[in-house]
Amino acid sequence: PFDLIVNLPLELPVPPSISLCDEDMDGNVEFDLTIRIPAILANANNPSNFTVEFFTSYADAVAGDLSERIDTPESYWLSTHVHTLGIRVTNNTTGCQSYTIMDIRRLPMPNVTDQPLAAIEGCQDPNSPDGIGTFDLTDKEDFIRQGDTNLVITYHLSEEEAQNGTNAIATPDSYTTTSTTIYIRVANPSNAGVSCAVILSVELIIHPLPLIADTAFEVCEVGSTGYAEFYFPDFNADLLGPTQSLDDFNIAYYLSLADAENQTGAISQSVPYSNTQQNAQPLWVRVTSIQTGCFVIE
Repeated sequence: PFDLIVNLPLELPVPPSISLCDEDMDGNVEFDLTIRIPAILANANNPSNFTVEFFTSYADAVAGDLSERIDTPESYWLSTHVHTLGIRVTNNTTGCQSYTIMDIRRLPMPNVTDQPLAAIEGCQDPNSPDGIGTFDLTDKEDFIRQGDTNLVITYHLSEEEAQNGTNAIATPDSYTTTSTTIYIRVANPSNAGVSCAVILSVELIIHPLPLIADTAFEVCEVGSTGYAEFYFPDFNADLLGPTQSLDDFNIAYYLSLADAENQTGAISQSVPYSNTQQNAQPLWVRVTSIQTGCFVIE
C-alpha cells in the first residue's frame, strides 16, 4: 500500500508596499525587495524552508517565466511611479508553490527652488538688550511654494530635526530668538506613509538698535528768561556718541511720542528751535539706522 498525501501551499499575505523617494530626482529609484521577505513568510513555521522569488508581474510569477524573474531583488530599479510585482514562494520540502503581489512606488520630491534663501533680517527688541528679536519665519513661504498649496512646510532648529520631521517650531509666524539658522522642511503630502521632503535653510539676522549716548541738550541763556534757541545739528554728534557716525543715521526731533512713532511733524533742523516751556522742555528724538532701518525713540 501507499499513501496519497495532499500538501497545502503556504498561505501568503499581501505584504506592505515599498515606497521610496526619488531623492536625486533622476527618475530612477533602487529598491531592496528582500526587506519584505519576513512579511511574505509571516505564516511560515520555518521560513528557512521556503524560497522567495520576485517577478515583474503576477502572471509571470504564476507562469514561472524565468525571463521575467528578478534575479537581483536586493537591487531592483524602477522608473515608473507605481509597479505591481509578482511573488512566488516555494516550499523546499514539498515543492508546493504560492503566489502573491507587492506594490513598489517611486515617489516624487517636492518641486522647490534650488536658489539659496535670502536671510530674514530684523531689529533687536528694544526691551531685550541681549540681541533678541522676533521673526515671521513664514516670510519666505510664497517664494518656496511657487503656488503649490499642497506642500507641507515646517520649521526646525536643526537639520536633523528637519530631516526627521520632529520638534517643529510651534509659532513660526512669531518666533523670538537671537541671530541663528533655521531649517525648513518642505514636504509632499504623505503617500503610503512616506513623505518626501527637501530641507532648506535660512539665516536669521538681528540688527542692533542705534544707541543714544546723551539725552540732554543744554545751552547757556543770556537774559535769564528761561527761553533759548537750540540748533539741533550742534547736538546730534553728542546724541550719538563717539562710536557712531552721523553719516549712518537719520535723526529727527518731535514734540510728542505719538509724532515720533508716526513720523509726523518733525521739528525743522535747518533753523534753531526755541523752547516753548520755560527752563526745560521734553522732546522726543527718533534715531534710525540708514542701513538696517532699525530705530530707537527716546
